[in-house]
Order: sequence, then C-alpha cells, then structure tokens
Amino acid sequence: MVLKKNSHQKDRRRNEHLLQNTHPRHIADFKPKIRRRKVLKVINKNSDLYINNEKVSFYLPEKMVKNSEGKEQIIIEVLTGYELYEKVKTKRPLEDNVLDMLLKNPRLIPKKWKRDKDGNTYFIFFWGTIYKDSRNRSYVRCLYFDGKYWQTSIYWLGFCWNFLDPALVLDL
Repeated sequence: MVLKKNSHQKDRRRNEHLLQNTHPRHIADFKPKIRRRKVLKVINKNSDLYINNEKVSFYLPEKMVKNSEGKEQIIIEVLTGYELYEKVKTKRPLEDNVLDMLLKNPRLIPKKWKRDKDGNTYFIFFWGTIYKDSRNRSYVRCLYFDGKYWQTSIYWLGFCWNFLDPALVLDL
C-alpha cells in the first residue's frame, strides 16, 4: 500500500466516525478481556519512560517500519489489528492502566511521542488490555496528542494499522 502524507489522519477520522456508529460510545460499556496489573514505579528519565526500572519503547513489526528513503511516498505493510495483535502479544505490551496513569500525569509522557519527524501524529496502542463489546468484537485503547492535549480513543481490531500506530512495550 502506498500512503501519502496526512492520508493516515484522514483514515483515523473515518475510523472514528465508523466507531461512533458501530459500538457504545463510553469505554465503561466494554469489558476488558485481560486483568490489570499494578504499576509500581513510573519515571521519565532522559526523555524515555521507565516502568519498574524497565525502559518502555515503541514496537512495530519489521515490515511496518517507515521507509525513509522516499520523501513523497512511503511504502509499508498495513496490518489489521487482529494480525498485529498476534505479533505484539509476545512482546510484553503494556496494559491500559498505564494509559490511564499517563493521562492523569501527562508530564511523564516523552515529548517525542507526540509526532514523527514529518509531523504525523502517533497513535500509541496499549495491547495488554483487549476490550470486547456485546457483539464479541475486540477493541484496543490508544494514546495520542491532539495538538494541545493528550487524548485517548478506542479502535476496533478490524481496522488497519500502519507505521504511525506503535504498540507500547517493555524493552526486550
């Protein structure tokens, strides 16, 4: 698939519109599939986030990493959330209790998580907690910067993910 700049953001707006029309709007209507673990210690050191003294980083499968050679077009592999989840679940993904803690303490969020070097917004996913709706469809929550504030959203695993949609994992 060939993407042009800002096409990802248009897809996100389309996906959010679809979500508003296909599932309950409040996250309280969802039931998490995976139990939450406690977060003991979270610090931002040298523009990196550490949880319980382990560094946190972005994870994308190798074929989804942005190709920096071409400036006009970016050639990447796009995966559905279900395909990506199969790859991410073995990489120690963080649960959404970390997302909630970061939203309450945004000063801990590294600035480099806002946008990539081309100015595209990252949508950072917390694959350690999967939600199911009443129709048994799976969803995952994400963190993103809207230009002024850090926000959260929830996405159906049937949507497509690309290089701007990293999973947040503990370093391997």
